[in-house]
Amino acid sequence: MSISGVDSQNSALSGLSIDNVQAEKEETDQDMFLKLMLAQLENQDPLKPQDGTEFLSQMAQFSTVEGIGNLNKGIDELNGLYRSNQALQATALVGRDVLVSGNVGYLDAANTLSGVIHPDGIAATDVLVTIKDASGQIVKQVNVGSVSSDDEPFEWDGTDQNGQRLPVGAYTMDITGRVAGEVEAMRTSMYANVNSVSIVNNNGDMLLNLNGLGQISSNSIQQVR
Repeated sequence: MSISGVDSQNSALSGLSIDNVQAEKEETDQDMFLKLMLAQLENQDPLKPQDGTEFLSQMAQFSTVEGIGNLNKGIDELNGLYRSNQALQATALVGRDVLVSGNVGYLDAANTLSGVIHPDGIAATDVLVTIKDASGQIVKQVNVGSVSSDDEPFEWDGTDQNGQRLPVGAYTMDITGRVAGEVEAMRTSMYANVNSVSIVNNNGDMLLNLNGLGQISSNSIQQVR
């Protein structure tokens, strides 16, 4: 059975788009309005001409509607430019390290693990970094000493207490310090490498795919290096 009629219909529709249909509709509305105005002028009673203020009011309404339509088009174009800009930014993040809140980092075969200790405005002494593997086993402890009230960077070379390189994987950094005589857990952020970026909606919101750690929102980024 032939279906050429359906194919031809699809071909005819393929050249149409929502923007084209909308543009044609706006042009039709404008033409209709002008035709109605001319018809009013041609058919009015010469002895009782229509009040000119009514025509001015109609023209003002027409200009307002047309202005709103042009404004909407401008906003759509700005949104398109914004999404394009976000895509370019996303491309620039791939392969870079980003600083995100948390105490878990991914150790690869060649690099170290690094992060930042956040004392939150309070100096601490006897700062100790306890490094654990994915099973929760302690593989190394590093005595950092004292930190000031400012953010303090730290780095682990990926070796255990005997200086042996540890396998690739996720490691947890539990960091404690003595504040006012009490040992307290300290807030931490870790650097992670960006494998890829996904743009998830028309607003340009992005999800970062971090090496070995999964996805996070781009809003979680504290720093890029």
